[in-house]
Amino acid sequence: MLNRRRILACLPLLSVVACEQAPSESTVLTGSAPARGNEIGRLTFNAVDRMLAAAPGIPSDTPFVVATVADVADLNTAAPFGNLVADLMRARLTQRGMNVTDQRVRSGLRMDRREGELILSREPSALLRAPQAGAIATGTYAAAGDYVYVSLQMVSATDGRILAASSFAVPRWPDAAGLLRRPDPPRRT
Repeated sequence: MLNRRRILACLPLLSVVACEQAPSESTVLTGSAPARGNEIGRLTFNAVDRMLAAAPGIPSDTPFVVATVADVADLNTAAPFGNLVADLMRARLTQRGMNVTDQRVRSGLRMDRREGELILSREPSALLRAPQAGAIATGTYAAAGDYVYVSLQMVSATDGRILAASSFAVPRWPDAAGLLRRPDPPRRT
């Protein structure tokens, strides 16, 4: 009887252990979107998937460059939101096996005691030679009251022809205000 009680007492623990899942695999190769309540990762990944499905003629070895997603009101500007969407596009295209080059890579590692080891830059003189591109992934965004509307495109680098396009709207979440605010320009002294 004592053994039976011990077994019955251990059953809940056994069921918890039996239901425990193995650690999840890396999302880099399996292709899952970053998990976040605002869904920007999932929405961007789905948009890239739709564009790739709409343009099956783009070979996976086509050199892709991803440009910052710009503010639709001024195509010469973008907020961190546009940079985030572009980074998510780079990630998804890479996960899907496309040949993606990051044009922000410096020609050498920058070591900074306070900032760390930096390899990305937007300073033209610090960058590697511009990559040759066969296709460009880009887009625009527009911030409205409750949503940020995003329109993405894959464009031919040779003639500007739109190869595929996809759009989505993401609800504005608490962090959106900070991502949509343009950083102050650096002060010149």
